[in-house]
Amino acid sequence: MRPLSTFLCAFVLSLSLNTWAQSSDCVDKTQADIVLKDFKFYGDQQYLKLCDSNDVATQTIKSLIFLKDLKLNKAAKGYRMGIAGARPYDYVKKRVSIFILENQCDRGTGAFVRLDEKRTVHLCPGQMDAFWRASLVIHEARHLDDDGHAHTECRRGTFALNPGNQSCDLSYDDQGAYAVMTEFYSQIANTEAVNPAIRKLGKSLFMNFVIERFNFLPGDLKDGAFLTDLNNRISFFEGSNRKITEIPSDSIVVNERPATILGAATSKDLTCITSATKFKCIDPFDAKKVFTMQWSQIRPHSMFESFNSRGELTITITDHQGRSAELPTDFENLKDMRESDFAFKSNKKGVLKVQSYMPYIYRGTYSLTLRKDGSVLIKNGALVTPIPGNQKYKDIEGPVVWSPTLQAL
Repeated sequence: MRPLSTFLCAFVLSLSLNTWAQSSDCVDKTQADIVLKDFKFYGDQQYLKLCDSNDVATQTIKSLIFLKDLKLNKAAKGYRMGIAGARPYDYVKKRVSIFILENQCDRGTGAFVRLDEKRTVHLCPGQMDAFWRASLVIHEARHLDDDGHAHTECRRGTFALNPGNQSCDLSYDDQGAYAVMTEFYSQIANTEAVNPAIRKLGKSLFMNFVIERFNFLPGDLKDGAFLTDLNNRISFFEGSNRKITEIPSDSIVVNERPATILGAATSKDLTCITSATKFKCIDPFDAKKVFTMQWSQIRPHSMFESFNSRGELTITITDHQGRSAELPTDFENLKDMRESDFAFKSNKKGVLKVQSYMPYIYRGTYSLTLRKDGSVLIKNGALVTPIPGNQKYKDIEGPVVWSPTLQAL
């Protein structure tokens, strides 16, 4: 394995350096040379292909140039750890100096480190833009700190559907690799100098990560369900302590429902998130591929990962009639879908309109049952108790993760 030299693509070899540098398909050689003073790349190829967007080294150089130009604002209130700080390039530079290009990695792996190697990150094949590669490099850099910040088995959320899945951190306060990634996404969302499209993506990923990547929910986030009373007022039921909090009327949006996240899930080729009014998916290997749709006829209830009849990991959406629909397994088959194309079918195992299942870490599974008289019962195993208070309700929605901070976002 040898260090890579700067290489210009064959189709631009006849052009002058100034003309080449103006091509949107190529990395600016001057900027690349600045980055290459701080980082070395090693692999089987002889040259860095600065005009090849599929080249992993080129993607990483773009990501480092992206980071070098950043001066970030603080993360959202309640999530300000200051792990990578305002200058994430300096954070990475202090921990990483070598990138090794791998020809093959385990499925779903974008990069990895070995704890017996100093300042070294291994990069896996895959199409990613500068933003995705940048967040991945920041994540791996955290693993190179003295304690390694190892991940743990997911005990809540969609990743817990696959037993043994080591894709979570215990808590945000531990300031591990997912915490630095999560804070980075929030900082991106809060920095006006960043491209607006990337800021929106940063906000979506921040919300996804705080919900899915920590066994103990960060900040003021709570698992629970929404309760709608007979006067269309909405409250949040926090299952862990049976507390009911009325949501202020100025937080209510379309259809008098909070724009909160009902579910988030990741399959092999899709990462999706849904609220009561909006559905969004991205290709995790190409952030430019984004699918967004407004819900107008369908009332989504939840979204989770499952395996289809072919044994492929896919994403399933349930609605309030107890029906479910499987998403296509890849972005190309999803991108042209309309709401009417979602084939919802009856599913006896699905979540019914009158029930809301709420998983809690180390606490088993609770459910809520809405009775015809408007009362709500809490069921935990064989134990059934009424919800606190004498309020009557006409609808329940869950499971959801909610907090005033998340609502403000």
